[in-house]
Amino acid sequence: GRGSGTSYATPSVAGVMALLLEVNPDQTPAVVKEILRTTAEPRGEPTYPELDPFWNRDFGWGLVDALIAVEEAKLLEDPENVDVELQAYILETQTNDSVVIRGVSWARLGNVSAVQYRLDDGPWREVSEYAVELPQPTGAYIPWSISLSEAELAFSGDHTLFVRALGNDGFHSLTPHTHFQAEGHTSDETTSGVLVPLVLAITMVAGGAIAVVAYRSGRFTPPRD
Repeated sequence: GRGSGTSYATPSVAGVMALLLEVNPDQTPAVVKEILRTTAEPRGEPTYPELDPFWNRDFGWGLVDALIAVEEAKLLEDPENVDVELQAYILETQTNDSVVIRGVSWARLGNVSAVQYRLDDGPWREVSEYAVELPQPTGAYIPWSISLSEAELAFSGDHTLFVRALGNDGFHSLTPHTHFQAEGHTSDETTSGVLVPLVLAITMVAGGAIAVVAYRSGRFTPPRD
């Protein structure tokens, strides 16, 4: 049959924690716990949505997702700068006519001073589309959205976008991420855009030089009667 309870959950979660520490041994216990919590698959409706949009009295923060948790730990570059009281969640990734990522942030203690995003290996940039003005009181939800233009996508194919909430002291939340496919400026397009005019220019110059040489050598001199 199917078992349940702490006797089943504890060894399973302990195994996932071991995997997290294997891929990123610099994590603190608080960071490991935060990754397990924020990457869990929610179960049931939130019991107190005004306090936490995911916690349920029967299922807690949900079912541990080992794959997502390990990936999150592996991609976390600076666990020493994580403040687990700062929250950043990606709720939706839309890739129809344009790429739009929506999410929410808040602070369980202190305040969120800004929300930032990073596309692939690019620099961190501040989100400009907030549903409310910053700063907000402790615990207040801050919905945000990120609209990516084609100019920001350096290539066509698979992309990864990271987000994080910043506090007033230089620390930040975990950096959840989302994968998506989108069209961008491919290297082939860029190369052809440069090479085609260059080849045409070289051809015109070479053709002109050949014509001048031919004229001076008399090859273009009209025949005499």
